[in-house]
Amino acid sequence: MPATTDFAIALHFHQPIGNFDEIFERAYNRCYLKFLKLLRRYPEIKMSLHFSGSLLSWIEENHPEFFNIVIKLIKAGQIEIISGGFYEPILPIVREEDAIGQIKMLTSYIKENFKFKSIGAWIPERVWEPQLVSTLKEAGIKYAIVDDAHFIKAGLDKSGIYGYYMAEYNSEKIALFGSDKNLRYFIPFKKPKQTIDYIKRVTRNNPKAIFFYGDDAEKFGEWPGTYRLVYENRWLENFFKVLIDNSSWLKTVTLKQALAKRTPLGRIYVPSASYDEMLKWSGGDFRNFLTKYPESNQMHKKMMLVSKRISCLRQKASGEKMKKLLGLATEHLYKAESNCGYWHGLFGGLYLFNLRAAIYENLIKAEVLCSHCELCCAISNIQIIDYNCDNYKEIIFSNRLISAYFSPRKGGALLELDYKPLSVNLINTLSRKKEAYHKGINPAAVRGGSVKKKKFIYDSYQKYSFLDHIISKESTYRQFKAGHLKERLDFINRNYSYKVKNSKDGRMIILKALSDKVSIEKKIALHKKAADIRADYSVKNISASTLDISFGIEFNIIMPDGNPPRNLEAYTRVKSASNLNIKSKTGGINLDFHIKPKSRIWICPINTISRSEKGYKYIYQGTSMLFSWPLKLLPGNEKIVSVGINLLENCSNRHIS
Repeated sequence: MPATTDFAIALHFHQPIGNFDEIFERAYNRCYLKFLKLLRRYPEIKMSLHFSGSLLSWIEENHPEFFNIVIKLIKAGQIEIISGGFYEPILPIVREEDAIGQIKMLTSYIKENFKFKSIGAWIPERVWEPQLVSTLKEAGIKYAIVDDAHFIKAGLDKSGIYGYYMAEYNSEKIALFGSDKNLRYFIPFKKPKQTIDYIKRVTRNNPKAIFFYGDDAEKFGEWPGTYRLVYENRWLENFFKVLIDNSSWLKTVTLKQALAKRTPLGRIYVPSASYDEMLKWSGGDFRNFLTKYPESNQMHKKMMLVSKRISCLRQKASGEKMKKLLGLATEHLYKAESNCGYWHGLFGGLYLFNLRAAIYENLIKAEVLCSHCELCCAISNIQIIDYNCDNYKEIIFSNRLISAYFSPRKGGALLELDYKPLSVNLINTLSRKKEAYHKGINPAAVRGGSVKKKKFIYDSYQKYSFLDHIISKESTYRQFKAGHLKERLDFINRNYSYKVKNSKDGRMIILKALSDKVSIEKKIALHKKAADIRADYSVKNISASTLDISFGIEFNIIMPDGNPPRNLEAYTRVKSASNLNIKSKTGGINLDFHIKPKSRIWICPINTISRSEKGYKYIYQGTSMLFSWPLKLLPGNEKIVSVGINLLENCSNRHIS
């Protein structure tokens, strides 16, 4: 029989901001409630539990009786509650004051609602960077949870993971517990006895070992197939019984108890790391998601911009009203830092519109509150800054109704269009990207799309708006649908020069670019009060020969409800029109496009292929529209065209004319 051994179990309960209410409800009933009710039946079992603030807030509103169960378990000494970032941010990629603020917010919430003082922190997705030691220490944390992979990356071998270490940074230190990967794969997928046998094998050579298992609580009923395994087939009940049967030598403890009972195995310096699967998905470092997915980077850098703005206002806040507004803005910022919408791995993440929409919704609400603090909510303004850190400046226009983000570097494109009354970004689209798991997929296995597809569609450029195309007259609708227009000249990736002028009604951005054959000038008029944008184009032949081409302007949008626009066919071709009205299926907003002269219009959906726990699926990510005109330009000749957008919350039933 092995010597007395400690076994610490920590479970992470979480649902992200933006997830559907029915998913919260299902997870609550099939997983969270059932787990705690069963745990209460085995008072000998002790463990540590972490609940994200987004989940606790939902439970408090919808099932407050759950709090009573947690309180009874705490009073019985059966569980401890672990703190962490309230809305589950990836701690190293938010500003330090936000990370500290979020941890203190959850610690205070736990103290207020459960009368328990938390000293530990769950590290979301176990994304670790060395400076977190100081951040966590400043937030009042004494220990944190990572994976054994972190210890191994720090130079230890597997035999050195059975205990905790003191991580140090600039003479600050906290304890780190590393979750055993073997146990993560055993529990709950192998027989309970196999976990016991594994612990026995290790303790033969390491009698002072501490065993630590930390993982998602959703594995106990919410992951596919686990409800039947864990509850109907009684895996969890059998696991608890096996632990009790071996309690003469194997003691379950909370992490707080383990910290008090045992001494650290030594000092450790953990590099940037996460669990093995995350590092595979990200390409070695979580921050790589910000380069792999420009859409993620755009949200992240907007979040950083809003955070800095709030921080600056906080330093000069005066009066209770301003402090209250900044408090509300900060809460929206924290919600927008919820990590799930910023990356993609096994589950949908970034590919899910509802998660991205929640990030933008909260960032836009925070911005509006900041504008009230600055007393400039009704005034139009222009910022020219490199907000997305690509080493080129962007132009951000804002008035009471909209914010519009233009990138001269990216073809003068409109990257983001926020409609403030509804707190939505109408260019919250996602381009079609090649993922490693696409290789070898049978199209017939992909849900939501045509099984006749032989090739998946990938975009060679980001799906923004006001994208300029110089294309062959032989270009076809099929090529546009497939993302392979015959570009005669590349203006999408061209760096446009720019200048900003005041105009009678607001501001004007003048963007210019040229190749050896064509120059394009677009004058973008932005109204100081209305939700209107108009672009007047001049396309000029600067070569010595006649050009026979088509000029196109591409727009990519997604409506607030995340569904294809109402009353438009999935794929639409219009020979000639001067007006196009796009309506949201569930109401909310309409986009009215005014085109001069009349143009040909091609419309098609943007569908990505995403992997989830339920398989592969086509996911609608927006609608792509191309307005184009055939041009025959003699040397020195130019063509003038214009496209205007009006954002309306109510409109007639007219669609195309």
